[in-house]
Amino acid sequence: GVYILNKRDKLRQAYEFTLDHIGLDFHSTPLWVEYIEFLQQENPQGSYAENLKIQSIRKAYQQAVTSPKINIEQLWKDYNSFEQNVNKMAAKKLIESQSRPYICAKRASHEYDAITRGLVRGGTSVPPQGTLQESQQLQIWHRYFNWE
Repeated sequence: GVYILNKRDKLRQAYEFTLDHIGLDFHSTPLWVEYIEFLQQENPQGSYAENLKIQSIRKAYQQAVTSPKINIEQLWKDYNSFEQNVNKMAAKKLIESQSRPYICAKRASHEYDAITRGLVRGGTSVPPQGTLQESQQLQIWHRYFNWE
């Protein structure tokens, strides 16, 4: 049979497509937050649908907190609160299972932030002028490339 997607399903697919392609980007945090809020707004009918909603939110949080990104600490706090609100008994085990990947992502986030601090992205490309600012930018870019 033909399955017609409603607007919400289409929007969910669009979020998932986008996050599959740019969800690992360091600056993708606002998109993850928006997607999780979108999932939380779902109004499921019945316990099976409620479980699917919880699983979707959990999966989104777990993906978001295990790769380096800005404000990862806030995502982690939000994830912890989510698990505590769902089931206090299961929360500890679920949070512990994500703790090591989160700590690694957090460490990498701080390193990335320190290494790229002061980097001007998206500047206009012009022939070198030999200025101090160009020299500083070149140093930051080299530091970043060596870190990568």
